[in-house]
Amino acid sequence: MAWTTPTIADFKAQFNRDFPYAPADDPDNLDLVIDSDITKAINQALLNFNDGLFPDVASATLAFLYLAAFYLVTNLQNSAQGIGAQAKFPINSKSVGGVSVSYSIPDKYLKDPVFSIYATNGYGIMYLSMVIPCLVGNVGLIAGYTTVE
Repeated sequence: MAWTTPTIADFKAQFNRDFPYAPADDPDNLDLVIDSDITKAINQALLNFNDGLFPDVASATLAFLYLAAFYLVTNLQNSAQGIGAQAKFPINSKSVGGVSVSYSIPDKYLKDPVFSIYATNGYGIMYLSMVIPCLVGNVGLIAGYTTVE
């Protein structure tokens, strides 16, 4: 079975507790996540997604949905700031009073021009955790002949 792009309903089913979706009786409530927000995120994710990296349709679909969620969060953060939107990078450490939190993402990914953007929110990091193992040693073959000179 070939992979097909997940629908808005698929997205909402996967992330049923993650986002405040607009109700059916108020589908254009801009204070909540509306279907056009999800459509935009799905379209953006399609530009950067290769279903052929994954071993099966279910794995590809799950990874794609996390990629779309990454774009949704990024878009919502940008739209909340409007023309004042700025790039955000992952926090390496944070402290308030006597409480301190520290975490880091390996430099291998933070310094990568493609992967680093995904480290800016939790959905992108989940996407990275799914796609990176599929990139190691992934080789494709093309039928045909070679010539030796």
